[in-house]
Amino acid sequence: MPQDYSQSGTLWIYGDSLGRRLCISVKTRPLCKLLYKECGNSYMGIDQGHKGLNSKLKRDIHFSPELVIETVVNALRSPEMQQEESVLLLNLVVHYAKKINFTTYQSLIDDLILALKASEFSHGERVPKYKAKIIWKSSTAICKEKASSSKETDFRFFTSQVCSP
Repeated sequence: MPQDYSQSGTLWIYGDSLGRRLCISVKTRPLCKLLYKECGNSYMGIDQGHKGLNSKLKRDIHFSPELVIETVVNALRSPEMQQEESVLLLNLVVHYAKKINFTTYQSLIDDLILALKASEFSHGERVPKYKAKIIWKSSTAICKEKASSSKETDFRFFTSQVCSP
């Protein structure tokens, strides 16, 4: 980093337990200690087995895509995230894809993209509503051949990785 660099912006990680683990990991590393002024996360658990489960998202009972979108948008509206130096990292992969049905997951992704692309008029021009950069984090495939049970529907979205020559 340049000598005259000073910390700026916020890194905010949103997602399931993997996003939370990533946030815990980066808080002790230069990414959060040197680059950003603040690092934080919003955890939206949907797996009943994890501690800190948000009671509004119990598996197969009352999952609400609107609640997910509201939580993400509220994070983006915060003053620290209304800076161009801030970054929102979205991690809506493993537990979401495994625990909710495909059409609900697809609808969540479509609606979230629309919310993130929102714009407004400023000085006669249409500009993005949210100033932070948004990164959509993907996840590696699960090695389903090593799973304890291949009959569970949790694996319906995951395929073995393929290496092409």
